[in-house]
Amino acid sequence: MQPTRTGLPLHRLFALLLPLFLNAGCALAPPPPPSATTLASFTPEQEYLLRLRHWSINGRLAVKHRGEGMMATLIWNQDGEDYQIDLHAPSGGHSLRLLGTEQGVTLTTNEGEVITASTPESLLYHHFGLQIPISSIYYWIRGIPAPGRSHQSLDDAGNLLRLEQGDWTVAIPKYHNEPFAQGSIPLPQSLTIEGEESRLRIAIHRWSKLAFSPLSPT
Repeated sequence: MQPTRTGLPLHRLFALLLPLFLNAGCALAPPPPPSATTLASFTPEQEYLLRLRHWSINGRLAVKHRGEGMMATLIWNQDGEDYQIDLHAPSGGHSLRLLGTEQGVTLTTNEGEVITASTPESLLYHHFGLQIPISSIYYWIRGIPAPGRSHQSLDDAGNLLRLEQGDWTVAIPKYHNEPFAQGSIPLPQSLTIEGEESRLRIAIHRWSKLAFSPLSPT
């Protein structure tokens, strides 16, 4: 039976919600490739953002979940299918590191606790009893819908402003033109993700190390 957890202390909530922001893209369970139908519904700007597979993000994270909240500094390094995400609570509090490679996923806390799993989804489900659209956030953070049905609102430049997908609503009110080797591209500066029990806000102070890969739609 799936465990139910309520009234989590903040340090456990901190550990529990970290994988919300992970690409489920270790080689054992990569995110589904964009289908021809998905690509047909995308603007040219969104299709280009699908190719963004390498980045470094520095920002802040705020989370509310079942009446509890926390804030943390967020550092997210994505290198194709591999990633490293660090969260640091204010004033020298708890910190977490999650590493994802083709061998699996490892979550390490500053208290020495180590949790491993084949995918971020299985880590959340088996250790915390939660089912979260992890791979979707890998797309949303770039300002594009995840594969599957969605309802989206765009601005005049073709940037995603609001998205309803599954049981989640995503709002991206701010974009900033971020430089890369071939020019610049608008990327989210902040986004809010709301579900039935959780509300998450990411403020992105800086994007860097941007690199793009070819698309291979099915």
